[in-house]
Amino acid sequence: MFTSVLVPVAFAEEDSLILSFVRGLPALGVKRVVLGNVLDSMGMEGPIIRAANQRIVAALEALATQLADTELEVEVEGWCGDPMHDLVTLAAKKQCDALVMGSHAKPPADEIVEGSISETMINHAEVPTLVARYDLLREGAPDAISASFGRRLLLATDFSHAAWRALEFVTSLAPGAVETLRLVHVLDESESGAGEAGRETAAAFLDPLTATARERGIAAESEVLLGDPTTVVLEEIERWDATGVAVGTHGRNALQEALLGSLPMTLLRRASCPALIVPRAAEDRG
Repeated sequence: MFTSVLVPVAFAEEDSLILSFVRGLPALGVKRVVLGNVLDSMGMEGPIIRAANQRIVAALEALATQLADTELEVEVEGWCGDPMHDLVTLAAKKQCDALVMGSHAKPPADEIVEGSISETMINHAEVPTLVARYDLLREGAPDAISASFGRRLLLATDFSHAAWRALEFVTSLAPGAVETLRLVHVLDESESGAGEAGRETAAAFLDPLTATARERGIAAESEVLLGDPTTVVLEEIERWDATGVAVGTHGRNALQEALLGSLPMTLLRRASCPALIVPRAAEDRG
């Protein structure tokens, strides 16, 4: 289900962009939005924390008025702790189905040095995260971008548990939210198993996934592609003019990503549409 979301607020100029993005989410089935902010309270004493938190709640309530004319139920929540990790805790506390946030899409080297709240949340959250880059939101109407996320949705699958969760999530969106779903699996041609037998095996795995989507009333197609997975998926987004992309993640941190690469984070930074990043279930994590 995708009915209740947490939207982290940074009290920055980009907040208006992500709030405009939120306005289109009812088209995907969202009914409840929690605007949240975590105060970095390290070194603060109790009375100072309480006063600061009151100011945060008041500021959140002021931002919430920007959604007053929508059909959304809007709540605000202040929190004290570590912003890099406790926003995930806040999402669990408020029983949110997903996180929705904007991103500056820092490159991996910058993230290692400076940190990235959005990517830390993606790597630690137990619920999906829908991310829209601020540069994309500046180029168009943010509410239209979110409302049309599922119009032409590309799902890249490696047949992992996280990829299966991604399929389950997108096919459980509100009826009509996903018009066409294209499932792709990319065989890395530099590795063994990328021959004809490998393609046939991958196609056999794709078939039941496609059937699942069709059973849920979604026009679905699938294809096995060859090449570097990251490059091919980015090219497929452009070729197919995708309005959204979904992928499972294995939760690598910034250093692992810099060394090993990561399709989800590359999509977040470079895809020409919003990206839905779906984690493994908690019981599947090592």
